[in-house]
Amino acid sequence: MSNNDELTYLEDQLIYSGKSIDLKLVTYKDPKDITRSWEFFMRKPEEDNKITQIIGLTNNSSVVLLTKHQPIHNKPIVQFPLTKGNEIDIIEFFKKETGLTGTSPTLKSKCAYLPCLTKSTLFTYTLNVNLDDQVNKQSMLNNVSIWPLGSLFEKIEENRKNGSLVDASVEIWSIGLQFSSQFNK
Repeated sequence: MSNNDELTYLEDQLIYSGKSIDLKLVTYKDPKDITRSWEFFMRKPEEDNKITQIIGLTNNSSVVLLTKHQPIHNKPIVQFPLTKGNEIDIIEFFKKETGLTGTSPTLKSKCAYLPCLTKSTLFTYTLNVNLDDQVNKQSMLNNVSIWPLGSLFEKIEENRKNGSLVDASVEIWSIGLQFSSQFNK
């Protein structure tokens, strides 16, 4: 093997195949000619891998989050509402999940690829939620949290201390808010 920075692929082996993902073991040689292995999950290409997260921003500078029980961790997790639905169903889905009505001037999304599951695409939609609307206040479901944007990072830490998990998207978003607030000073 030459002394460059290239890896030499040797083989990959299927360890487990589930309904929508495969677990594989890849064997390769590194630039120092050492044989190494790496396990990774890969979404199956025939699956519809479009995931949509909805960020509900309120008129009083807060964000709408859901707390859902995750059987795999046996703990609640705080997350943005997530769906595999299409763009037309976003407002309807948000109302069903939260009990709140959101509006959007445009249903254009921001798109990202999830790094750990490379065949997944994450679309993010932002909705405006008016909490002054009495119907919204009365119809809000129990698993919904309204957290102030100014103290979002602190609320995440508080929830973590209480035994809840926080979805990575929520945490990354809160870190971004924290950094942007420092630039605005």
